[in-house]
Amino acid sequence: MPAHYKHIDFEIPCFGEFDASPQIHPGHASELAADQPLLWFPLDETSGTATNNRGSLGFAANGVYQGGFTLGQPGAIARDDATAAHFNASPGPPASLALATANIPALSAMTLSCWLRPDNTQLRLLNYVFCASAGGVDRWGLWCGGSYATGGVNGRNLGFLLGGGASHQSPAMTFQDATDQYQWRHVAVSFQSGVTPCTRFYKDGQLIASAGNASQPPLAATTHLRLAARGDVTHLAYAGRLAHVAVFDRVLSPQRIATHYQRGIGQ
Repeated sequence: MPAHYKHIDFEIPCFGEFDASPQIHPGHASELAADQPLLWFPLDETSGTATNNRGSLGFAANGVYQGGFTLGQPGAIARDDATAAHFNASPGPPASLALATANIPALSAMTLSCWLRPDNTQLRLLNYVFCASAGGVDRWGLWCGGSYATGGVNGRNLGFLLGGGASHQSPAMTFQDATDQYQWRHVAVSFQSGVTPCTRFYKDGQLIASAGNASQPPLAATTHLRLAARGDVTHLAYAGRLAHVAVFDRVLSPQRIATHYQRGIGQ
């Protein structure tokens, strides 16, 4: 992947860190279901290699765990006993979750949300949490890690790849200090073509940054989706736990995103 990303950087104040996993209320799942996601992977399996999509695309978008993964790990969803999947970047083959069928049309609007707990926030390169691709080209996705363009070591960044273009050089937006090592965070990114700002980032239910202008085209159609690695291959892999990864085909309001987080922690 060429290292010629266009970045828009923001200094984001770090919210308070804590050692315990948030005590999540089962109402979080009902709030996700009410917003009718296309894709929804709780990642709460305890055995096997298959995971079921609970979103509206149904079983056609079921996924398969690959590489070095560990299921049944303590999750963000503590009160309803749901677990999380842990993905290993090394040693051995990197882990990822490949979706069996993922023909998603171009999206003029979407929201992606998840709970994540990175193992390492000192990495130099970006590490994909979610990547949608087609024809070997990254189209859009969410990543955490350092700045690929600058070689920065601030692995607490979150980034969104805007894949309107037809090459790996599609512009990316980076939001600094948005994740924490070994801490569960709820993160969400929304995108809408034709408006300014076109992209908004949320951390623990709060809007932390926005960027982009109305010239950004819709997100390109994709044929491959992958969690915890790049879309068509298994490098630039994410290391850590993931839970409740969801994709919606519209922009969720700030109030809805805040509600997902608040219901998650029992408020």
